[in-house]
Amino acid sequence: MPKSDVRVLIAEDEPTNLELVQEVLRARQITPLPAPDGEQALDMAKKHLPDLILMDLRMPKRHGISVTRALKEDETTRDIPIIALTASVMDSTEEEALKAGCNGYIKKPINVSDLTAEISKYLRTDEKT
Repeated sequence: MPKSDVRVLIAEDEPTNLELVQEVLRARQITPLPAPDGEQALDMAKKHLPDLILMDLRMPKRHGISVTRALKEDETTRDIPIIALTASVMDSTEEEALKAGCNGYIKKPINVSDLTAEISKYLRTDEKT
C-alpha cells in the first residue's frame, strides 16, 4: 500500500491535541481525517473506512466508548483498530475502553513517542522498519 493511501481518523474535539496528532501523522506521510465530535467520527469511519482510528473518549454529541461499540458491532468497521485517547487517570477507564473494543490506550497529555509507538503497532508506513 502506498504511504499516501494510509488514513487515520482522529476523533478529537480539543484543538491542541488534534493539531499535535495531525502533525505526527503528516510527518509519517499518513493522511489525517479529523472528526470534532462522536457523531461525525462514526459517520466518517463508515464513509472512509480508515486504516486506524484514534478515539478521544470524551467528546461532544457522542461518547467515544459508545462510538467504539457501534463501530465494533458494524460488519464494515469492526476490524478497524481503535486506539483510545483520554485524560482520565482511572484504571477503570482503560478497562472500559478495552472492553468496548479499543485495541490500544494512550493517556493525555499525549506523549509523541508513545503515540508513534502505538500507531506503529497497527500501521506499516515506514519502509525502514
